[in-house]
Amino acid sequence: MAKPSCAPLKNNPFVSQRDPITGKWQVMFPLPKSVSAHPKQRTQSPG
Repeated sequence: MAKPSCAPLKNNPFVSQRDPITGKWQVMFPLPKSVSAHPKQRTQSPG
């Protein structure tokens, strides 16, 4: 028989969102800690 646990739950690193066009749920994976999501560091395509 399983024993109850009082350990705190871990934070979920994933984010789910619903695509408004298709209606499907998508899971967004977290970026590695070595990659920054700062907007100024994103590369922009020419044109």
